[in-house]
Amino acid sequence: MATAAEILEWVKDFFDKGKLRYELQEERCTIKFVMPIDGKLKQTNIFINCRDDSFSVNAYVVLNAEEDARQRVSEYLMRANYGLRFGCFDMDFSDGEIRYSLTLDCEDRESLSESLIRKTIYVPVMMLERYGKGLIAVMYGIATPEEAVKKMEEEQSES
Repeated sequence: MATAAEILEWVKDFFDKGKLRYELQEERCTIKFVMPIDGKLKQTNIFINCRDDSFSVNAYVVLNAEEDARQRVSEYLMRANYGLRFGCFDMDFSDGEIRYSLTLDCEDRESLSESLIRKTIYVPVMMLERYGKGLIAVMYGIATPEEAVKKMEEEQSES
């Protein structure tokens, strides 16, 4: 069984080898950093939370959905989630905070390769890049949730 402190050290090693900048909160077994992303959202705030036997990556959208847009944003996120293989979008209805979350189970050092850490960190970022433009369109009433998801998925299949 891997402890939260051990997993934190393994993830920290990944950042240190890549010479990536991050903020470490050892007592909370958390790593924070900001990552630029392509598209309308421009950047995301990433929080990595290490627990015994797992770690989760949460990539936060830098703006919250306004109260009058939350229902349609929620529909957009649920439509985007349908069929995703790894992780999911979440929204806090109380304040409109939006994130993409992914959790990885890791029992020991051998089960947590550098490649797996990289994928676990970058999948949430890629999802914000993929669906960010549509999210903005839905937030501001430019497109319906159905139209926006369809367009984002068509653009993805073309590239």
